[in-house]
Amino acid sequence: LGLSYGKHSQILPFMVYFRKSEEHEQLSNKGLGMTKSDHLVLGYDLLISKSLRLKLETYYQNIYNVPVDTSPTAYSLLNEGADYIIRSSGELIGEGTGYNYGLELTLEKFFSDNYYFLLTTSLFNSRFVGSDGIDHPTVFSGNYAANFLLGKEFILSNANRSQKKSVSKIVLDFKQSMAGGKRYTPFEIVQLPTGQYEALYDESMQFEKQLKDYFRTDIKIGYKLQTRGVSQSLIFYIQNVTNHKNILVQNLDKANGLIINEYQLGFFPVVLYRIEF
Repeated sequence: LGLSYGKHSQILPFMVYFRKSEEHEQLSNKGLGMTKSDHLVLGYDLLISKSLRLKLETYYQNIYNVPVDTSPTAYSLLNEGADYIIRSSGELIGEGTGYNYGLELTLEKFFSDNYYFLLTTSLFNSRFVGSDGIDHPTVFSGNYAANFLLGKEFILSNANRSQKKSVSKIVLDFKQSMAGGKRYTPFEIVQLPTGQYEALYDESMQFEKQLKDYFRTDIKIGYKLQTRGVSQSLIFYIQNVTNHKNILVQNLDKANGLIINEYQLGFFPVVLYRIEF
């Protein structure tokens, strides 16, 4: 049983410090300093047997000195990193806040008797407050994530077992991943006088909506040959074997006013040969 507290600070991305104010052409963000946080963690770790371990952990994180807009908006630097664009302006102040809390469970069977498994689950809430003073979910607040891994080895031959000269085996691995859907801000599609369409976002509902949950199944089948000093593997690996459509990003077709979904990697087979000395 363990209880821990930590006080942390983190430097901001350099591009944020050196963004210029659009109005005054000044480096207004240079004095932002670091974002800081207090972490409190309570954990319970139990070794059920020599090969089975259970771990429970609950935590709370209080985050402050977060850069937000000088004018009242729902922008917070805590939401950067969800896509490939840094949206910060050149006029930020370190008066934003945020907090995270959750519960995590890990059940792990170490590799023994030719198999292993690992179950990890997390229930959490992630929130922030911008310069508008409104408490919103962060873009990362999927609320849950779970992974299950299972692996098994089947020994085909074991020549000269006492000296371990040659071992051949079939290796099977299975992985199932699930997580809460990506967050987005509700919007209305409006038509401009030019005839094109534009998304009008409701900032008072920043990241209040979620896309469908993430779901992915991976399997791996391999043949492994181990001799003295050399290991060879031939592996057939299929990512997203069910070809589940996980949305990566949604874009607006400005010409037609339609929402277009771009998806993450679908069914993807990989063949791998590996030799290790």
